[in-house]
Amino acid sequence: MAESLLDFLDIEFTERCNLSCRHCYIRRPIGSAKHESREISCGKWGLLLVEAKDLGCQGIRFTGGEPLIRDDFPLVYIAAHQLGYEISVSTNLTRLSDRIADV
Repeated sequence: MAESLLDFLDIEFTERCNLSCRHCYIRRPIGSAKHESREISCGKWGLLLVEAKDLGCQGIRFTGGEPLIRDDFPLVYIAAHQLGYEISVSTNLTRLSDRIADV
């Protein structure tokens, strides 16, 4: 079996957050259009997840800012799950909804 070129991805899914914690180094405002416009699209994340899997990646951690503020978070999470990744999410849980919990 070939050696993996990539074991784990730590993904800063967004720089935006709904809180402004003093200890956090990533705390762009949730409504920042400038920072939102720089975020990678859902479709591009799908391609990157496939590429990482091809390199042998087995695990992903979604973090931010607050990853749950993105409306497309469930879609990217589901794509990662379908590819067989072990997934963790670093969140402040203030944006947890029934929709996201069901995912």
